[in-house]
Amino acid sequence: MARKNINQYQLFEKNAPECPGYTCSDIDDVIASMENLREMNTQLRDSVEYWKDACEQSQEEVTELESWKHHIKSYVREH
Repeated sequence: MARKNINQYQLFEKNAPECPGYTCSDIDDVIASMENLREMNTQLRDSVEYWKDACEQSQEEVTELESWKHHIKSYVREH
């Protein structure tokens, strides 16, 4: 009976776990999803800036109208 000589590499190869299949498409899908998420995040930030500016402008108008209201009431009381 002949004994096979197995070198260290063959032993590692024999006991090695199975490698996954082609993964680049999965990686490409994740990258595309991340780019989509980045775009959505940018849109969200732009939306927040718009509404923040709109609210600040509205508050300035309310403050100005309150001031006018106060002046008109004072004027009416005096006359």
